[in-house]
Amino acid sequence: MNIEFNCPHCDRSLAIDEKWRDMEVQCPDCSGSLVPTRVIAKKKDVEQAREKYQETPQNIQREEEERAERKEVLRLRKLQILEDNGLVKIS
Repeated sequence: MNIEFNCPHCDRSLAIDEKWRDMEVQCPDCSGSLVPTRVIAKKKDVEQAREKYQETPQNIQREEEERAERKEVLRLRKLQILEDNGLVKIS
């Protein structure tokens, strides 16, 4: 039985016998070294991450809230630096 995957170096579509799945092999096009099971696992990880972080309204709102929070933290740090140097007094 063959397993199919793409070369991570040149993106060529490859198919090899399953007995070679855990062995380091070379792409016939670019000669890049790869282990098919690692390539397949990495692709699955990327696909799962894409599904998890789709641009849903909830994810967009969460990202906007996190961005606003980071901006506020930076603003407060700047104020603290100004106060520490005697350039502004925070009441």
